[in-house]
Amino acid sequence: VSVTAPATFHRIRALRETGGPDTLRWMSVEPVLEDLSAIDLTDIHAALVGGESGPQARPMRAEWVAGLLEACQRADTKFFLKQWGQDANNPDPADPTRQSRGGMSKGGARLFGREWRELPDWKRPAKVEHGQLDLFNSAA
Repeated sequence: VSVTAPATFHRIRALRETGGPDTLRWMSVEPVLEDLSAIDLTDIHAALVGGESGPQARPMRAEWVAGLLEACQRADTKFFLKQWGQDANNPDPADPTRQSRGGMSKGGARLFGREWRELPDWKRPAKVEHGQLDLFNSAA
């Protein structure tokens, strides 16, 4: 699911209700358009966070990103900062992850002096051969 503002927090409930206990639940939090630090990430395995890029990109504030990092840490959710979106959003002007392409940049991807590229541990289920699983007559 994608969450960009508190008005979209209801999507997280739908994500929690999807699949079973072995389902990997991750969400996209982009573009971050306001403070989302009150977000409840219980039972969410990962959050991919990013700012908006392009000529009409709206700003993303560093304290909003820091608030999302804290929310992830409270819920034991992995935090992946994809991009600041534009150079002006990045609080670190010396961020070496900025990639300028003809004057355009995604703004880098560091927060508090490091890259946040956390990914959840996940094991792919064993391969089920065609005909091995009967969903309608299972004894389970």
